[in-house]
Amino acid sequence: MILLDFREYGVYASILLDFNPRKEMSCIVTDLKMKGLDGISICKNLQEREVNIPIIFLTAFDSAEYRQQARQCGASGYLSKPVDDKALTDAIYWAICNK
Repeated sequence: MILLDFREYGVYASILLDFNPRKEMSCIVTDLKMKGLDGISICKNLQEREVNIPIIFLTAFDSAEYRQQARQCGASGYLSKPVDDKALTDAIYWAICNK
């Protein structure tokens, strides 16, 4: 499991793209808006590289535009903050089982 310090998401998110996540990860849970690299960019980058890992977005800035972008890049889930623990756990379980 890889956990990133919540204050530095955008800084460390690019590290995610520097290695082969196919073998390392079952699911990615990421914030939509971050400093530096945002969640949609991560999703698009992985999609371009044909890396098929479920991605679940979390956001405090819910909008129809963000939901559409998430759908277009193939997100497995999209949750608005504050996120219910059970909803997040269920979304991760669903994403991994339907991979």
